[in-house]
Amino acid sequence: MTELSENAKLCLDSLETKPALNTPALIAQNEGIERADAEQGLAELKDAGLVRQSPMGWKLPRK
Repeated sequence: MTELSENAKLCLDSLETKPALNTPALIAQNEGIERADAEQGLAELKDAGLVRQSPMGWKLPRK
């Protein structure tokens, strides 16, 4: 797997520590980044299979 970008790492950290903050806007606010950066990070995580998108927001896959 390739190295994750800083935005992807921030999004992953946010979903792990505060799963209720599961939209790009909430993740951006929580991590202090721009919404577009959160969207880019989430897309990268989705492509890597580390998160999934549901109608209620982004989630980590069940283990």
